[in-house]
Amino acid sequence: MEHGGEALINGVRFHSDTVVVKATKEKNKIVVVDDVDHEEYDYVDRDRFDLDVVLSRIPFVRGWWNYLEGIVKWKIIVIAISIIIIALEFIDNLWIQRIEVWAYVFFTILIVGAVLLFRFTAIAKYHAAEHMVSNCAIQGLDLTFENVRKQSRIHTDCGTNLFTFALISFLVLSLIPGVQEFHFFLKLCLSWSIGYELFLMKHTYIKPIYLIGYGMQYAIFTSKPNKEHLKVAILAFKRLQKRQGEIDNR
Repeated sequence: MEHGGEALINGVRFHSDTVVVKATKEKNKIVVVDDVDHEEYDYVDRDRFDLDVVLSRIPFVRGWWNYLEGIVKWKIIVIAISIIIIALEFIDNLWIQRIEVWAYVFFTILIVGAVLLFRFTAIAKYHAAEHMVSNCAIQGLDLTFENVRKQSRIHTDCGTNLFTFALISFLVLSLIPGVQEFHFFLKLCLSWSIGYELFLMKHTYIKPIYLIGYGMQYAIFTSKPNKEHLKVAILAFKRLQKRQGEIDNR
């Protein structure tokens, strides 16, 4: 079963193409919820046009689309970025430079904030638990505590690897004559799209870049989980398997 996941401050979230499951630890109790409405799947037209499917198949477009899907209020973000890019065409170079400086500062603060969030909350432990459960499931093993705890907390499909590819793409674009003159947000879009394509390739000659992502996962964005963190992730994935199986068998 194809799936994805993410860590929360007090739990994990797993998803397939049709199901989203969230498990959280609340007051010494694990709460597992999903978004399945079986009546909805009785009326699904699986042959209907799906914009998400179409865009997800277009190289370089799918990278930015993937990013937008992860933003809850993506429409507002797209409109805001579009307004900024258009506005830059009507103001002088001095203001453009100032805006780009603040953009760099903002994204630097964002990255530092993310690192601090992972290091000083339980999210790094849940992130590791999410990876370990996913690795166990990919190998076709039973999701027992013993099997899960033996798994690596590093995952090939982790968003940290995608971020690494995007960051390196951004740095390379910033060094190319002509391209380095592009607006910050345009370079950001291009670097994310290129990074996403590299992330999907998984060829051996880009393995060194993966090693950077793996190192960041291990040292910064995950930490050794305890039994409770693993239990939360296991329950979440088992619910995902159950709900997806129910839908597939309808």
